[in-house]
Amino acid sequence: MVAELLRADMRVLAWYRPELVQKLNAPITAYAGDADPIFASSRLQGWQRHSHRTLRIAQFAGHHMWFRAHAQPLLSDIQRSLLAFPSRSSQLAPTLAE
Repeated sequence: MVAELLRADMRVLAWYRPELVQKLNAPITAYAGDADPIFASSRLQGWQRHSHRTLRIAQFAGHHMWFRAHAQPLLSDIQRSLLAFPSRSSQLAPTLAE
């Protein structure tokens, strides 16, 4: 099953070419596993071209499917990021306990 998912990811990466219409005026956080052979930290730096604001790279222990073992820390990090963004953040990120 993991091999099938990796093959699907590779097919998408082979043909996908994003069209940059307009840069965001919001910070971006790129998430990855610290041992992911596909999305190394240096490759994640490419997200910076999509925003006028800062890029933050957050890595968790693991490989390509790292988020399976880190769902709660990932969701908590996303929530903190949304709450830190000044525009309507309280409406965008309800607490995880709800």
